[in-house]
Amino acid sequence: MKPKPRAQSSQLDLFQAHFDQLLNLDHRLCILARKIDWQRFDVAFAHCYSSEMGAPGKDIRLLVGLHYLKHMFNESDESLLDRWVENPYLQYYCGFTTMQHDGPLHLTCLVKWRQRVGGEKLLALLTETVTIAVKDKQITKKELAQVNVDTTVQEKNITHPTDLKLYLKALNNLSAVAKQHGVKLRQTYCRVAKQAAQMVGRYAHARQFKRMRNRLRKLRTWLGRVIRDMRRKVPQSDAARKDC
Repeated sequence: MKPKPRAQSSQLDLFQAHFDQLLNLDHRLCILARKIDWQRFDVAFAHCYSSEMGAPGKDIRLLVGLHYLKHMFNESDESLLDRWVENPYLQYYCGFTTMQHDGPLHLTCLVKWRQRVGGEKLLALLTETVTIAVKDKQITKKELAQVNVDTTVQEKNITHPTDLKLYLKALNNLSAVAKQHGVKLRQTYCRVAKQAAQMVGRYAHARQFKRMRNRLRKLRTWLGRVIRDMRRKVPQSDAARKDC
């Protein structure tokens, strides 16, 4: 169900000092909190909630603010919530007016909210930061025309090119090309190569390196046979030779 509007004050708040009186409103988080258009997120994520069924959801500003803070300070969900209780500036940033001594939600709420909203809708958070940067003239629209991403230290989904992986990849690719162009190979060795690859891993784990090297030599021999078979059966000018 859609989140209910947060009450601006309660009877208990009357006996507490408000953040406007306690905090330095020129702090960077206070300034940023006033510049962000929080209402745009209510509109952007409204469709993610049912209008009739279920319990009311958590305040969207709180959830969005926590995700901003999470990436701003490079915190995990759990460490962020611990830090949030201790820091009044983080609470002010998320829309609270008085000091909160308990966590605002359970950390699983953040995970479930990300799953509910989805990756595409979460781009609205990035869009708002860019909009504020343009308004404050921190960046120009011309600078946004081209984005250069430095991935030098970013983790990449690339496996280490071991001999075993290269042999298997070459055998599978040659078999696929031969099948695509209707070339009848004497033997593809794909099935036995997969079994040999499993044994290589087992021998390496058991530190039986002599047996492991024997299996690798066997794979290299099979690959050589397939390559020679392709060269015999595929003409030099054929398209299959180019694909190889």
